[in-house]
Amino acid sequence: MDRFIQYVLPYVPGCPKALIKTHVLLAANEFCRKSFVWQETITETIASATDEVYAAPYISGADVVDVNVKVNDRAVNNYEFSAVSVVFESDLAAGDEVEITLYLAPARYATSLPDLLYNDWLEGVAAGARAAIMRMPGKDWHNPQLYMIEQKTFAHQIGQARIKGERKNLQTHNRIQPRPWV
Repeated sequence: MDRFIQYVLPYVPGCPKALIKTHVLLAANEFCRKSFVWQETITETIASATDEVYAAPYISGADVVDVNVKVNDRAVNNYEFSAVSVVFESDLAAGDEVEITLYLAPARYATSLPDLLYNDWLEGVAAGARAAIMRMPGKDWHNPQLYMIEQKTFAHQIGQARIKGERKNLQTHNRIQPRPWV
């Protein structure tokens, strides 16, 4: 989170670095929850018939926001997700391929953020942190006009991240194949 401070502090002079870190974490959490940009995929081939698949090897300091499950490349919804596993309503057969996509967000106790937020979505997360800090009335860094601009930038970046993530997860191509007329 220290890497984000230099992108927030010049806009909110006098704001303590600890407060900036807190709001960077909160902005990153909201960014990931709304955009589904942080994804981890677990693929497992079922060895013997079972109704439960272990799905916990995700990064510590992260909360699971949502789950997408495919069995043999088909989306399914007959499951329940707990903190460590996916339990299906019916048994899976031996040889079934299960793909579990976990959509993650930094936990409120996280001490670091994923590199993808810094590398790909720095401006969005920093704008969210700046907006929250500028909204604080009675502080030297209170700035309602800039707050509105930063909040719009934050929302726009969330939308862009969501679009990019949805394009990545499309199961079909959005292209019409040309065919000759007979």
